[in-house]
Amino acid sequence: MTALSTVTAEVAIINPRGMVEQSTKGFLWNAIGIHNEALLQHSLNRGIASGPATMQSSKWSFSTLVLALVLASLIVAPSILPARAATYTPALTSGQWAEYKLLASTCLPSSSPECQAQGSGGMSNTDYGLLKIAGVSGTNVTIDLSTAYTNGSNVAMQGWVDVASGSSSLVGLAGGTPSNYFILAGNLQATDGIWNTISAPTINQTIAETALGQSREVNILNYTHAVSNSYGSFNTSTQFTFDRASGILFEFSNSASTSSIYGGSSQTLTTFGMVANNIWRSDTLPDFTISNSGSIAVQAGSSGTSTLTLSDQYGFGSTINLQVTAQSGLTCTLDKTSVRGSGTATLSCTGQPGSYTVTITATSGPSTHTTQVPVQINPAATPNQPTSQSNLIYIGIGVAAAVAIAALASFLLLRRKKEASPTAPTETPPSATATQA
Repeated sequence: MTALSTVTAEVAIINPRGMVEQSTKGFLWNAIGIHNEALLQHSLNRGIASGPATMQSSKWSFSTLVLALVLASLIVAPSILPARAATYTPALTSGQWAEYKLLASTCLPSSSPECQAQGSGGMSNTDYGLLKIAGVSGTNVTIDLSTAYTNGSNVAMQGWVDVASGSSSLVGLAGGTPSNYFILAGNLQATDGIWNTISAPTINQTIAETALGQSREVNILNYTHAVSNSYGSFNTSTQFTFDRASGILFEFSNSASTSSIYGGSSQTLTTFGMVANNIWRSDTLPDFTISNSGSIAVQAGSSGTSTLTLSDQYGFGSTINLQVTAQSGLTCTLDKTSVRGSGTATLSCTGQPGSYTVTITATSGPSTHTTQVPVQINPAATPNQPTSQSNLIYIGIGVAAAVAIAALASFLLLRRKKEASPTAPTETPPSATATQA
């Protein structure tokens, strides 16, 4: 039997380092299998048998709900052989990307257990999703997938898909052929299998329509599925729309209804689609920039700073995480380790004398940018004269003694010269009166 993911199931994701990560969040990207009959049983009975606590604990994220609907619609796939010899090679290239947003989401009645299970933490809290082509090798395409939420948080992962076999590290149906509905081979058309396998679903029709303001040929893949048992019924209708030339998913729409013998019923409609790309348009990817106010130059023992400025671009508003890397001999810290959208952070550095380069790495989802700050630590200043108080005292005494000795010597010398000088006799000149007599 084919399986669908529960709300609480986690998906093994292989990260770029080859390590397995677990995640239940993302924009359409996560899925694992449980039996469809179990999903039906869960859908029909959960709201009656379980209490509010159960509904609260099983709130659906955007990706979980969408993927549950997607996989529910893929239970029975047509097994029609391709009518022509299609070529199953990627038409996308590294660096291309597409941005997706939720276009419509309704669930009625809002008081039903299924609608309550979505809660406020569901799809309405998703800002946008990004699919970026990280690399292409043969029929294998490596993709970066990320989701930005309205609260500023984001989730990112990397995986691969094979456009020939349909294999994927991101999405799979337990017990059957792995399923990949993000990227198909380029230039397929109606009656072609979406993969080059006997059991691959076939494209229902190829039509021309306006896609993001331009006329494009698109491939339509439709599913309808119904299940009923003694507890009630489950009906779903799903439509995938792919851009024909590139093979990338353009739009997804799913409607589903459930009814229970206990009187409960619900109807849901979910549509999300591409809102920007650089494949046949020249849109700009939501991103951010980072810069610094300049180099740092201080003396050893002091701390210098540089201001980091982060700016959002083209609707980017997620949280940016900051990390600083400094060379040996230098210690640097940040006054904050994250900034949402736009803002500033202060880098402070101190260390041993020398020339350094500090690297600040800013990461948000799949986007990573760096900035480098030169740091110069100069030796502490050396005083030009003695600073010892005792030395100054000795120098003062010496100078005073020298002055005193010099003064005494001068005094004695002058006195000796005065005593050695003779006294000349004094003569009284004759008076004028005596001479006249």
